[in-house]
Amino acid sequence: MPATGTGGGAGVRWSLDALFASAGDARAHAERAQADANTFAERWSGRLADLDGASLAEALAELADLRAARQEAEYYHYLAESTDSENAEIRDLGAWLEPRLTELANVIRAFELEWIGLPADTADRLLGSPEVAGEAHALSKLRRSVPYTLSEPEERLLNERDATALKAWQTLFNRHVSTLALDFDSGSGLEPHTVSQLTSFLGYPDRDLRGRANAALRELVVPEQPLLAQCYDTIVADRLLVDRLRGYPEPMLPTHLENELEAGAVLEMLDAVEAAYPLAQRWLRVKAQRLELPALSFSDIRAPLGDPQPILWAEAVELATEAFARVSPKLAAIARAFFDERRVDAEPRRGKYGGAYCAGLSVRKPAYLFLNYADQLTDVLTLAHELGHGTHYVASQVQSQNSWESGLALVEVPSTFAELMLVDHMTAVSGADDVSFALNAAVLDEVIGAVYRQTVFVRYEQRAYALREEGVVLTPERLGEIMSEEFGKLHGDAVVAELDDPSWTWARIPHFIDTRFYTYAYVFAFLVAFTAHARTRELPDFSDRYLRFLAYGGSASPAEQLAELGIDLADPGIWAEAFSEIERRVQAMEALTAA
Repeated sequence: MPATGTGGGAGVRWSLDALFASAGDARAHAERAQADANTFAERWSGRLADLDGASLAEALAELADLRAARQEAEYYHYLAESTDSENAEIRDLGAWLEPRLTELANVIRAFELEWIGLPADTADRLLGSPEVAGEAHALSKLRRSVPYTLSEPEERLLNERDATALKAWQTLFNRHVSTLALDFDSGSGLEPHTVSQLTSFLGYPDRDLRGRANAALRELVVPEQPLLAQCYDTIVADRLLVDRLRGYPEPMLPTHLENELEAGAVLEMLDAVEAAYPLAQRWLRVKAQRLELPALSFSDIRAPLGDPQPILWAEAVELATEAFARVSPKLAAIARAFFDERRVDAEPRRGKYGGAYCAGLSVRKPAYLFLNYADQLTDVLTLAHELGHGTHYVASQVQSQNSWESGLALVEVPSTFAELMLVDHMTAVSGADDVSFALNAAVLDEVIGAVYRQTVFVRYEQRAYALREEGVVLTPERLGEIMSEEFGKLHGDAVVAELDDPSWTWARIPHFIDTRFYTYAYVFAFLVAFTAHARTRELPDFSDRYLRFLAYGGSASPAEQLAELGIDLADPGIWAEAFSEIERRVQAMEALTAA
């Protein structure tokens, strides 16, 4: 990707040619996958109990190809739609793909259900076969859902309705939020600004701009709350209905199973974060003092400290890739390829979804970075974060498609670790106290956002699901009340909410819509990443260990993978160790502020 000196990521758009040259090619790919799925079903359906290890390995190889083909077609559509959500051709492709992707999912699910339904002794016999050793963890993970799995016809029906009914509400929410725009003057006259663009101003140094941007966001989003609440209410009600059919005892369990984390451990982690709310308030008070304010308003929370200069795109690319080189030259080469091969879209524009993500498609296709870059320090951190995902996806392509992807919580560890390495690198190369102060302030702001704020969001979701389970409709007023109360617990008297109350902010958070309880993955990952960062100082072979950790993908449990980094999830002091690292930074900033 050519370097650009323009601001805001202007002109940095990806090419999807490495996936498919056109929507027509994506259609042809999906049609071939359909034919392969029919052949697969005819060949293997009903035979698992009689297979030996070699035959099962053959079936799994074909299954991996089907998984990859399905995800490649689905992500091509998503990548195209997220950068041009009003494109009729892309929307037509999505409608055309829906039933075909569902058919592929049904074939894959039928194989999984047959595997899940095998007697324990038969499954154990096959799991012990050396030919499937590389897939053993993925196969074992599937069998954890045995108590909550329905019959094949019921599973097929749920897959088909999810692709239409549930996805329709998710698409409506995301498309509606992405196309909202309001005339706003950010310094160069009135121009239409999206939710994503207005949100980026909350991290700007100019307090007046932050306050006006927050007010504009409220003006833009609040009138849309009835529609957005209807989307969320319907999605939550639907999920709870399916939970009852499956027999899930509580709505967080599907996420725990996916993450391979025990419910008790997750709740202990959330309790530990809430117990450390006073630590967050200490930092917020330091921030208010540095900003010469009696207390922060909601729009001040992300304000940068120090006097950071805008970081244009070309410099951000160099900083991020150099930070990866501090860990390993191999990681730096993986990161650089995203830019050289035009696999990044960083330009904010109307019709483009907000936020940022890294899309890992398959073990045979490259990953892509989606950003809305606005020249801020936080945008550079976001770039490193998504590149962390990207290096993880690429390094783990040594696995099969069946064992490639990690659970949500583990996926967020490399991305968060990448941010911390970027801060180390920028601090080292700057040599200036003001830059160091700004960077460490940015890290603590990330702690507020990734640990504390995400815990607020988890508590919000827990309460929303509990209300809906009682038969209470999730109206904007009720959702707003929950959000205000949970933020109030976090902020205490360190933030004054009267003028810009956060009650409406639920309406612009896509994670609640797309994946329930997704946000605790950020909490887990950030705390683990702080511990991993400490290991870079303690383990002389950390670089090799880290590459091995990335290569696991989904082929081992989180506990096994993190043991590679010297982290023991069974250690009851694991969260205290992370918070000690955070407190060390808070104390340093308190001392600098008092000096």
